[in-house]
Amino acid sequence: MTANAYQTVNFGGQDLVIVQLDTTVAGPAAIAYGTFIGSNGGDGGTQVEFDPAGAFILGGFSCSANFPTTPDAAFPTFMGPASFNDTWI
Repeated sequence: MTANAYQTVNFGGQDLVIVQLDTTVAGPAAIAYGTFIGSNGGDGGTQVEFDPAGAFILGGFSCSANFPTTPDAAFPTFMGPASFNDTWI
């Protein structure tokens, strides 16, 4: 992960990994940005879309009680039950 990563370590279970590559550079230096996103349970990404400006939108799942969310999230905590996943965008 890069020094400016949102999350520099896997918090347990399965976490999503996001990497931005610089295609003008070869080898490990091509990693312009890398971060984990997740928490103590199984978390992952299942969909990526790009808008016309090139920004990406991710979708995925989480079964972590403390998956990171924004302050205005519709459901900021895991809704359960324990053997099911919540989805996020």
